[in-house]
Formats: sequence, structure tokens, C-alpha cells
Amino acid sequence: MSDGIELKKKHFDYFKKQCNKWIEKFKLDDWDFYFNFKLFDGAWARTNRDVINHIAVITLCNNWEVEVLDNLNDAIASTAKHEITHILISNIAQLAYSRFVTEDEVVGAEEACVIKLCKLL
Repeated sequence: MSDGIELKKKHFDYFKKQCNKWIEKFKLDDWDFYFNFKLFDGAWARTNRDVINHIAVITLCNNWEVEVLDNLNDAIASTAKHEITHILISNIAQLAYSRFVTEDEVVGAEEACVIKLCKLL
């Protein structure tokens, strides 16, 4: 990636702080979170998750395209919220990829998400 802005450790720390804010708001305390900070193409951040064991690895890209940024801190905060929201709906997403899924599993995953959102909103 060229023509970008290189993020520093302070940006990564802010990103983790914002992620932790949403982890707390969404009550995702049954997950283990790990954070990485490295260069990759195609996104500002990526989240890999193990839904069975409730492990998430969130990687923040350390080089962002300049032309899409008005306010870097706002963009970092929004990206953190976006990545943690992926974890919030991960059970529903996992079921969508499953070959066999029961109606009870779908209803249970939907209810769990709705309950967390209702506590927040």
C-alpha cells in the first residue's frame, strides 16, 4: 500500500481502547480477545474468530489510505465498533455457514443478539 498514512502505537492503543469499550457494552466477556497491528491490503482491520471456543483475533492495519479519512480518531473508533459488531453477530453468521442447523439454534443465536442489543439501546 502506498500513498497512505502510517499508524503508530498510539493509534493501535486507541483502537484497542475503543474495541474494549464495545466489548464491554455488548457484554462479550465470554470471549478472549487478542490484538495485532500489521500491514495488509484490502481493509483497515480484520477479525478472525473461533465461535466454538469464543476466541477473536483482531488485526488493525498499520497503513491506511489518506483520501478516505476526514478524522483519523473517528475512523479508528468506527473501525473498532465495526470489528466488535462482527463478534456480536458471530453466532448468527456461523449458523449461516453451517450445513446443518436446527431452528432452535437459529432462534437461540438471534435471541442472544437481541438481548444484548436491547440492554445497550
